[in-house]
Amino acid sequence: MTADTTSRSLHHVDFESLTGLTLPWRQLGAEACALGWVRLEAGQGATFQHTHETQEEVYVVLEGAAEMVVDGDLLRLERGDHLRLAPQVKRALRAAADSPLFMLVVGAAGRGWPRSAASRTLIDDGEPDFETLPPWIEDEAAARATNAAIAARMGKARRGE
Repeated sequence: MTADTTSRSLHHVDFESLTGLTLPWRQLGAEACALGWVRLEAGQGATFQHTHETQEEVYVVLEGAAEMVVDGDLLRLERGDHLRLAPQVKRALRAAADSPLFMLVVGAAGRGWPRSAASRTLIDDGEPDFETLPPWIEDEAAARATNAAIAARMGKARRGE
């Protein structure tokens, strides 16, 4: 029996080999549900905050602990915690300073994504705020340089370069 690949797909991920953010939506052929695996060393995380136009996200801590800045509030998430964020909520994530992190992030926004074929993410409605640094940033100059490089890469992708 042949599987209907338009209605289902199977993809294997070796959890131990993951680093940073892994987005398997292309391998899955996903059209409306975004999925991200996050594996970070203790203290490692985002250098900017972001919101979304339409995408609701759910963050699920599978191992370790996370710190998230959520609309200015610093939250600690532990193994088993689930956090849902509406699109307009400003957020940033890092592994807690005392713990590595393994997390699942799920987002949904309906069909019609991505808008750009060059997009790294399925639901490419993210609005980065490169000016508002998360509170855990210690080297502001390095974070701003990282954010400038990310902004340049995103600009090229949006222009199809």
